[in-house]
Amino acid sequence: MRTPEKVLSFACLAVGGAAAGYVYFVRVLRPAPPAVACPSGLVDDWRCASYQVIVSKPFFLLAGALIGTWFAYALVRLYTAPGPSFTWREGLVTAPPVLAMTAWIIALHPGVSWFWADSLGWWEVLFFLLAAVLVRLAIGVASVAKVRGGLILAFGVPIIFASLGYAYITLFQLPPVGHSCPAFAQASDCTYHPLIGESRPWVFLGLLAGIWLAYAVAVGVAGAPRRTLDWIECAIVLPTMTAVIWWALAVGPDQAGGGYVDRFVLAVCLTAVLRLLLGARIVSREVSGMLAKLGMVRKTAAS
Repeated sequence: MRTPEKVLSFACLAVGGAAAGYVYFVRVLRPAPPAVACPSGLVDDWRCASYQVIVSKPFFLLAGALIGTWFAYALVRLYTAPGPSFTWREGLVTAPPVLAMTAWIIALHPGVSWFWADSLGWWEVLFFLLAAVLVRLAIGVASVAKVRGGLILAFGVPIIFASLGYAYITLFQLPPVGHSCPAFAQASDCTYHPLIGESRPWVFLGLLAGIWLAYAVAVGVAGAPRRTLDWIECAIVLPTMTAVIWWALAVGPDQAGGGYVDRFVLAVCLTAVLRLLLGARIVSREVSGMLAKLGMVRKTAAS
């Protein structure tokens, strides 16, 4: 990739990200004015002031442009730099603002009414940042695969598993579903956590499971001489699995979703079993052969 092509990639994706942020704000989020969202008499409170900054067109334009630039950097590295596209420098630059913005939005939630009449709430504001992180992880998985069609693998598997999670919670609903926070539950149980009987936790679980399994397939296709699970993967996955299982066991029953808890934990455990199977040499070889027959991925000359 030549320098003009790199510059064009950065320019186009930055503009495209800003446009996506604007469309998401205007067409999807449709926020209420501060006088409606902020509690009476607290319009000048720091939470309301922060709300006016976050839920505004300039914020989403800037956030979209920065996210587009981030994607451009990841794609340029994907096609120009051999090996995984993740670097410590990138993590030091991107992780602090993403974590700080996430903490900011979560801290504002209890003092501001984010659930507006015909619009989306605080979870959807946070989803804009979360989606960017998931897309970046998928591009990183594609760089691990070292194959043509790596992006198809990296994005296809998470979409499939997220669709399975949504289909499962839609087809096998247990009453009550989509109910409001139960009267006997603590306020914190429903302030920050989506109800376990709704689709959002299952779709999110499917996305995480799909990215993890796509990474396992990418490692097998690349033929990297590594162990089934390295310490970096374990350091990321084990705390995430512990947090997800703890959330289901501790919060799920209080949300009147006890019937979903065992199924949710079972889905997490089955994902871990699939990862271990994909790490086996025989299974990895069979998966690579199947993908090659389907023509989905073809090894490049560099691999």
